[in-house]
Amino acid sequence: MYKINLLNKFNKGYYLNGVYYPPQKKSRSKIYRIFFLSVFLGIFLFSWQVFSSFKENSIQKSNYQKEPYSIIRTIKNGFKKLASFSGLIKTKENHLKGEKEDRINILLLGMGGKGHDGGTLSDTIIIASFQPSKKKVSLLSIPRDLYVPIEKHGWKKINHAYAYGEAQKKGNGAILATNTVSKIFNIPIHYYVNVDFQGFKEIIDHLGGVDIYVERSFKDEKYPDENFGYEPVEFKKGWERMNGERALKYARSRHGNNNEASDFARAKRQQKILMALKKKISDYHFWLNPTKIGQLLADLNNHINSNFKTWEIIKLAKELKDVNQNNIIHITLSDGPKGQLYATNLNGAYILLPKGNDFTLLKSLAKNIFQNNQGKIAGAKIQKPILTNIEVLNGTTISGLASKTAKKLKQNNFKIVGIGNAPEQNYKKTIIYDLTNKQKINQLKILEKQLSAEIVFHKPKWYQKKNQSSDFLIVLGSD
Repeated sequence: MYKINLLNKFNKGYYLNGVYYPPQKKSRSKIYRIFFLSVFLGIFLFSWQVFSSFKENSIQKSNYQKEPYSIIRTIKNGFKKLASFSGLIKTKENHLKGEKEDRINILLLGMGGKGHDGGTLSDTIIIASFQPSKKKVSLLSIPRDLYVPIEKHGWKKINHAYAYGEAQKKGNGAILATNTVSKIFNIPIHYYVNVDFQGFKEIIDHLGGVDIYVERSFKDEKYPDENFGYEPVEFKKGWERMNGERALKYARSRHGNNNEASDFARAKRQQKILMALKKKISDYHFWLNPTKIGQLLADLNNHINSNFKTWEIIKLAKELKDVNQNNIIHITLSDGPKGQLYATNLNGAYILLPKGNDFTLLKSLAKNIFQNNQGKIAGAKIQKPILTNIEVLNGTTISGLASKTAKKLKQNNFKIVGIGNAPEQNYKKTIIYDLTNKQKINQLKILEKQLSAEIVFHKPKWYQKKNQSSDFLIVLGSD
């Protein structure tokens, strides 16, 4: 009888000695649930840390069985790690990388992964930055066709950096991609996060989907399916609750109509999904759901490669959950009239280069991104890219070759300061004479690729111009 009454106590009240006791108030019941959940999470985290510490000790000491105090040490390490999560122990690790400088930079990479054509090519590249003092976030989307120098591989599209690193050594892809982005934008990249398509879908599904506002309707007839064919997709203007598969299609679509076919439009859609994920994870209901937390941890382990430590993820998530939507800056590098890039072709391949063929604008934009106001730097003008002055001379008997080449270079944002014929018309190989003493090496490399030319770091003896304003002298050959 007592057992029945005890069960009733947690249902609709109970009788004891003939007296009816009503159920406890919901508010108190909710407090109990939170209390027991907190205990559960504490046990879970403690067990996890003890296990990881035990694993670390096993790796470091293969003969740990012979040490009588190894288990005690393992449990002690578990307590230490658990305590550091809660901030009970002050350690050097309490500071995130970049936190003391008031700017934390994270490189976000998305790619197909196993089973996808070009699975190690970066489909998505975003620099996410966080300013702790002002609770500001910026998202800078980099188009995958941006043409940049990659260490030991020359000038290539930026989305190849991860693939080259992985080909060299498994696990080196994120490092090479991080170093490449850091050098191009002249900012430190403290962390990287690389997620494959399957992980992207599972994370969203385990969070219960994301709510996305589709700004304009569009249809993509050439969305790739799993069999190297096409699977048409369509999105209607308005709010939509997207599962993982649907969100991936929204993020990846590249051939949509209604001005949604560009990589720049795609980058904006990807930033929307990131914001929806941030909102989902910031919801306190998520942190009160151990099942979702466990599923997310499994997704992170199986499909995400990152240099974040567990405590760093927890601390950053805690910091980001209070960021106001109005304090999030969205910037997408583009080739539009007000954009930072221009499009051109190199050996038949579509590429993007910075206007003026100089990365100064991109470096300034990245450095001053938290003074940004709708894409413009507040308080000071961005330094204009350095112009590159070129003189083109025809070293062959082919009529009009210099004018034709100069026109092409002008379209690619080089400044032409002279056109004419070389003293001799017997050049077999195109030569670029660097007159800047290696001061514009990036522009020189671009010209070298575009013209398949030979580079010489001194002017020819017959070039007697005084007060010359040329940075480079190009003598065209018959090749």
